[in-house]
Amino acid sequence: MNRPHGCTRLFSSLVVIAIGIVGFAAGASIAFPNELPPPHSGAPTRVPAPSSSPSDFSGDTAVHRPRYTSLLSQDPAAGTDEDYVSDEEYRRAAADAVASEVKYGEPSVDYTRSFLRTQTPLLAPGRTQWDVGARYTIFEADAPTIVGTTLTEATITARRLEMPVGMRYGLTRNSQFFASTTVGWQETEIYNGFFSLDESSGGIGDLDFGINYLLLAESMCGPAVITTFDVTAPTGNPQSPLLLADSGMGAGYWATSSRILMYRTFDPVVAFWGGGYRFTFEEDYGNDQIDAGDQIFYQFGVGFAASRTITLSTAYLGSFITDLEINGNRVEGTAYDLGTVRMAATMVRCQRIYEPFVEIGVTQRSPAVSCGFLITR
Repeated sequence: MNRPHGCTRLFSSLVVIAIGIVGFAAGASIAFPNELPPPHSGAPTRVPAPSSSPSDFSGDTAVHRPRYTSLLSQDPAAGTDEDYVSDEEYRRAAADAVASEVKYGEPSVDYTRSFLRTQTPLLAPGRTQWDVGARYTIFEADAPTIVGTTLTEATITARRLEMPVGMRYGLTRNSQFFASTTVGWQETEIYNGFFSLDESSGGIGDLDFGINYLLLAESMCGPAVITTFDVTAPTGNPQSPLLLADSGMGAGYWATSSRILMYRTFDPVVAFWGGGYRFTFEEDYGNDQIDAGDQIFYQFGVGFAASRTITLSTAYLGSFITDLEINGNRVEGTAYDLGTVRMAATMVRCQRIYEPFVEIGVTQRSPAVSCGFLITR
């Protein structure tokens, strides 16, 4: 095997020695963060604020220091404008900055849309909510009646006390199933100045069930859009639309409806609006086949977040009922409007929702007043 000549070996040794000397010199000139230059006599040495220069000078000593970056800034290249006497002072300031950004406890929950819980899918998949409450409703209207050969006016007063019961179940992140009914009692009284007629009935009301589905989530540029499809089953004692004094907790016919609801948040206000259509099926009442009329309904209102757990809401609930049909014949002039103003306070406490409310009728055929409360668990 050929061995390198003596001059080649000497040259290689010199290169290795030179590399070692350069590396040692470069390493000796580096000052690590925990190393500070010796203080000058007199006033304490100030460590200058970081700059874009790779090294800063204090007196005659060059100190290579890392940039002191603000821990509150998302930009790592953003520095601080302050000078620190020592690294210990900087570390204390950095620790205080980090502590000020730490959030303790559980994250807060937004309850501002709880007042829309019956129309909006707010439940996580697999979660269930139950509603129970009480409602008292007074209905008053005047109607012409004939007593013998005398035309007079009769006053119709209906009083209803009921307990609404409902449930909601989260199917997916964007949909929920719901079902509701009522249990209660109703009394109807007719008085025309000559005599009075009373009729009362109690029991379970009609069963309503369906699905809420979130079509579009709320964004910075648009409202949330929710659709609802539901079916009403005549499970309650029916009330005939042809008898003024008839009492019953149910309508007595099948119906199906679809509606759309939109809401937009203008913190601390939530504005909502929507409408829909309800189709009713013909049903037999005695010897007559009656279609009570389809319904076109609409609503709009606002909810105001008085606090993180209390929302005050006001809504107008309106609808138009088409003409009655008896045995396939349309009865002209039987269409009418319903309008109600609903005011409620939705309060969240201890994983329960408490909602007292009052509804005031603004049309002749609407209930005069309805008040009560709901508790959601």
